[in-house]
Amino acid sequence: MRIGEVAEKAGVNVQTLRYYERRGLLSPPPRTPGGYRIYPLETVKRVRFIQRIQELGFSLVDVEELFSLKDATASTSARRIASEKRASVRARMDHLKALDAALTHLIAGEADGSALSTWLIEALIVAD
Repeated sequence: MRIGEVAEKAGVNVQTLRYYERRGLLSPPPRTPGGYRIYPLETVKRVRFIQRIQELGFSLVDVEELFSLKDATASTSARRIASEKRASVRARMDHLKALDAALTHLIAGEADGSALSTWLIEALIVAD
């Protein structure tokens, strides 16, 4: 597939693919005699994975580390990254639960719109 096809199927723009390639997240694809990049189908899956894992809070540095894990010592690094991300996810979940509780109070009529910001601020500060 050419770069435009991969970008379309993966839901990103061409510059994103080139950026991922420069960062080493995508292997440089072979080129046609005319200089066009020809990507394998697996590239679409890899780009979708990168996009999804970023949506979940992983940085591109985290993704690079995950992709570079190849030997036995790397499993320690993978566990460290996973542990850090789990802590981050749990903190976000706590904040979302507090936000949910504040919105539930508003819906139940226990707070009015003018008090909403106070409820939300209190909920998110308490969650820390």
